[in-house]
Order: sequence, then C-alpha cells, then structure tokens
Amino acid sequence: MPTNDFFFKKIFGSVGSEKITKSLLEAILKIEITAIDLDKNPITEKELLDDKLGVMDIRLEINGNIVLTDKIKVYILELPKIERMNSEDKNLNLWIKFIKDLEVKHMAENEEKDEKLEETIKAIQEAKKKYEELCQDEHARYIAELREKYVEETASVRQMGYEEGQEKEKKEIAKMMKDNNYSMEEIMKMTKLSKEDIEKL
Repeated sequence: MPTNDFFFKKIFGSVGSEKITKSLLEAILKIEITAIDLDKNPITEKELLDDKLGVMDIRLEINGNIVLTDKIKVYILELPKIERMNSEDKNLNLWIKFIKDLEVKHMAENEEKDEKLEETIKAIQEAKKKYEELCQDEHARYIAELREKYVEETASVRQMGYEEGQEKEKKEIAKMMKDNNYSMEEIMKMTKLSKEDIEKL
C-alpha cells in the first residue's frame, strides 16, 4: 500500500514525481504551489533502511517565493484522524481514498467541469501507475517488506517497554500499600495484581 513509507517516498519523493507531490501538498496545505523541486531529496536504500522519521526534503515555490524545508515542516495526520475531520475538500478526500484504499476516481461525463479536480485525478492516476510499477519490481517489494518489518518490530519493542514499565509501577504501588498495612483485597483492587505477586513483594 502507499502507506508503506518506502513506497510513499518512491511515489512522492522521487525526481519525476513533481506533479503528484504538488497536487498532494496543495490539497493538504490549501495553497497554490508554482514550482516544486525534488532534486534535494536523494533516495538511497541504506537511508531508507536506517530512516526512523520518514522525512522528505522538498523545495517549493509559492507565488514566486522559494520556501525551503528548513523553514517549513508538513505533518500528515493519521488517516483515521483525517477521516473523522469530515473534510469537504474534494481534492483532499480523493487523495485520502487513494492512499488508504488505492481508490482512483474518474470524472463522470455529466459531472460539472472542475479543472482543479481534473488535475488531482490525473495526479492520482499517475501515482497509482507508479505504485503498480513498484509492486511489479521484486527488489522494491523486498525493501518495502524490510521497512514494514522494521516498523512493526519497533512498535512491538515500544509496547513491550511500556507494559514492563506499567508492571513495575503497579508493583511499587502495591509494595507501598503493603508497607502501610493496606489489606490484600484493597491492594489487589487498586493494582490488579494477583495475590501471589503481592505476597512476593
């Protein structure tokens, strides 16, 4: 899926993807971009495998003024959160549907002409084509799978550390309550620890 950060970078951060990236950023930022430069965004396999933030360097030109990425940062919200916002922006909604479900809209013959919407649809169609080309590339799929595995393992380690911290905190509270002569029932109710765990403290 385009949500895989390797695929996302290849679709939106590679030289040749300027029209696609311009369309997505205009939908998110609600601005008109006059030029976009992805030359400062080299994508190497080593960087992709070691990357922990998924940052892309993009140089924009807005109304003739160059905006560098050291002056502006774009934060893309989690898709479920964006969906809950119920945005009325057709262009943004089309991009969300593509990134989430690979859905690509086509203009109906009887639909009112909207040049901006047509540009967005063309950009999404191009993004879908790039995605399909990546899916056919065995090496690209391999790198994407490595990144997916890395992200999953990192999340698992964080969760494990959180749970261990929670358990340690419960035991510290239980010991303090035990030292202050709280009943076993009160300690168990407060900490959710078993009688056996509390007796060991």
